Amino acid sequence: MKPIKDWKIRTKLIAFTLILSLVPMGVAAMLSLQKFTEDLKQAYESDLEHIVTNIYAMCRAQQEFLQDKLTSDLRIANRIFYQRGRNVTVSRERTVEFLAENQLTGETSRVRVPFWTIGGEAITNDTAIVDRVQQMVGGTCTIFQRIDGDRLLRVSTNVLRADGSRAVGTYLPAGDEVARAILAGKTYRGRAFVVNDWYITAYEPILDEKGRVIGALYVGTPEQKALTLRTAIKSLKIGKTGYAFIMDSSGRLVVHPAKEGDAILEAKDSTGFEYIKEMVRLAPLLKEKEVGTLRYPWANVELGEKTTRMKINKYMYFPDWDWIIAAGSYEEEIFEGVTRTLFFITLVALGTIAVAIFLTVLLSRVITRPVQELTEVTARMAGGDLTQKVNLRTHDEIGTLSQSFNRMADQVLNYTRNLEEIVHARTLEIQKKEEEYRDLSRMLNSVLESSTEYSIMATDPNGVILQYNSGSERLFG
Repeated sequence: MKPIKDWKIRTKLIAFTLILSLVPMGVAAMLSLQKFTEDLKQAYESDLEHIVTNIYAMCRAQQEFLQDKLTSDLRIANRIFYQRGRNVTVSRERTVEFLAENQLTGETSRVRVPFWTIGGEAITNDTAIVDRVQQMVGGTCTIFQRIDGDRLLRVSTNVLRADGSRAVGTYLPAGDEVARAILAGKTYRGRAFVVNDWYITAYEPILDEKGRVIGALYVGTPEQKALTLRTAIKSLKIGKTGYAFIMDSSGRLVVHPAKEGDAILEAKDSTGFEYIKEMVRLAPLLKEKEVGTLRYPWANVELGEKTTRMKINKYMYFPDWDWIIAAGSYEEEIFEGVTRTLFFITLVALGTIAVAIFLTVLLSRVITRPVQELTEVTARMAGGDLTQKVNLRTHDEIGTLSQSFNRMADQVLNYTRNLEEIVHARTLEIQKKEEEYRDLSRMLNSVLESSTEYSIMATDPNGVILQYNSGSERLFG
């Protein structure tokens, strides 16, 4: 390869122009793509956060609506319960036996409880009051009696077991959060486990004439029925495969497009890391309205995925219902836009390069053609054709150079013609001198040849003999 200094001007122009145009363009494209990638990633994560915060806001609105409704329902239940009298009558003689069942463990035992009435209307093992409440408010209603061990036994309810029977005889154990609040004389409002499912509930204590807690009155709605926005959340699609979901702190999926009700606390990512446990651990530590982020490698084996991809989840904690609201997607889906943009930038770059090369070649021809013509004319002049002229009408430096070259060519031509005239004159003069010399030489030879008696010699100014006659030969012997 020739060194740069030996390149033709046109080659140098093309090379340097392309370098000066393409290098900055390439750097600008790389920086733009990097900035675009960062902005896209931030925008995508921001969108995930907005999805989570919007679901959080909807849950908050739903919770406030349900809580207001349950407060109203509890007030109606209270009015129906106490409409026949202000105090419950606890019979010392009449009792009712139940097969008490712990609603959490299923453990059973036989218990006998005093028979309750209010204003002469039966309460224990009678459903009239709770059914009237249900007809009024639409939700479920339960009356509890306090039994030994600070347990709350359902003695009247329209909450159903899995087999469809009323859950009379089931009880809240003493350590239950609701039981603790009731036994402390407080009203409980919030999410609670009821028999075999989660409900949005309200409980208030039932007191005797001395103000002691002897039972509780409950109203509630199943969580799944209460969450009217569940369908909207399940149908939400993020990117190609992303989705939103809600789970509680036990890892049970409350809302999910495909696995609603499943327990996923033990789920592990592709490295064996229990990411759900990590989310459950970190979520309650978040501040109000704070959004957490969790990234983990994941391949959905159930869908036949074999390639592990990084997944990102944004999540918030909703303490009122002990929910973790999350939305996630594969990170590579974020960068599909980058890939498309990169392809577009590449096409634009290639098009720009093609245009740049075309314009550079065209411009180089415009610039170097006069130089090439000037070079060719100079070569012909060097070959002896002094009549050559550069026919350029440009007004740039090359045009000025061409004009100067033409003036120089005219001067050289004039000098050459003058020199030819001088040479011709000198030639004629020399020829004349030669003719005179020849005439003189002939005359001298004639003299020398005719004068043999005398010794005759012709010398130059230095005494060198140029010619001599035969008479002179006698002098030299």
